[in-house]
Amino acid sequence: ERIYGSGVSPVGLETDFLPAKRVEPFLSTNGGALYFADRVLSPQGSRFMYTIDFGCGIHVFRKARQDWSLGYRYQHLSNANISLHNPGTDANTFYLAVSRFRSKGYR
Repeated sequence: ERIYGSGVSPVGLETDFLPAKRVEPFLSTNGGALYFADRVLSPQGSRFMYTIDFGCGIHVFRKARQDWSLGYRYQHLSNANISLHNPGTDANTFYLAVSRFRSKGYR
């Protein structure tokens, strides 16, 4: 069964190590909330869920305005006991991303 939802992660932090180098290791974290069209993870669960994630990885700058990122992210989703049942779930994700920047950077 599909249940649609949307959310925001307005709180986030990324710390880059070795700034201005071709290879930059990083640590990151984000937090936010999601709202679904129906109860998720349990019939006694909630339509409102909190989300938090932690991650790490490396940015590899190939050109002045392009980087490749290889990383890992752990994400937790739960309703923080605001309903009768709090069936939290976790996800572990490995990812590869390509970013292109519009403004000229300092690299």
